[in-house]
Amino acid sequence: RDLVAKYPVLTGRAQVRLTIRKKAGSPKLYVLDEETRQDSVGTVTIDLDGFSAPVTSGQLLTNIKSRKYDGIEILQDLNGTALIMNAKKGAFAQASEAEGAAEMDGGEPASSGEFVPKTLPLEIFQTGEFEPFYNQQLDVLEMEYPILPMSVFGAVVMSHDSADANKSSTENFFIYKFDESMGGLAGLSFDEGQFSVVGYVTSGADLVAQVEGGDVIEKVEILSGGDRLRRPGA
Repeated sequence: RDLVAKYPVLTGRAQVRLTIRKKAGSPKLYVLDEETRQDSVGTVTIDLDGFSAPVTSGQLLTNIKSRKYDGIEILQDLNGTALIMNAKKGAFAQASEAEGAAEMDGGEPASSGEFVPKTLPLEIFQTGEFEPFYNQQLDVLEMEYPILPMSVFGAVVMSHDSADANKSSTENFFIYKFDESMGGLAGLSFDEGQFSVVGYVTSGADLVAQVEGGDVIEKVEILSGGDRLRRPGA
């Protein structure tokens, strides 16, 4: 409890919607509405689970409220298995840097004046337990499984901190495009139990399959659950 007191917390579920458009100059269009319509813009809906990942989903929702992902270019890993959202490449982050935000106590103030931690504890809720584990990974070979598995197409996952795999980035996340060919003998991702999963794509999975590196998130909107975000110390 003391560990998470300084972080924002999502006390239930929230739903957000990403509006995504094809990169400039692309001749391709997204195929939408069960292949009856094509457009250069589409939407993806994500459900965030604050019951199973209260700290990590709380930080992600805080970022969304601060518009940290509006206007960013989506990256894609070399194997095409994940769509990566890096807030530092967005217009919001560039504006914050221009304001000369000073680092302090391992974090930095956002333009809203809120304190932003540099890292988050890795947060994984194991099945059969009563609260999440922090700063430690699960061993699926020892039958330790997370309540929110990563081995699902459309899993929304916080990236690792670049210096410590037992911590998560406060800003960067990815949508995992898992399929069975990527799994081991048990059908699970080889990274299962090693990342903080915060929720899943619940609408627009077909669009996720078509998004490419260089496509752009126009905006991210909170559809519900914003009132369930508890600020640090509240």
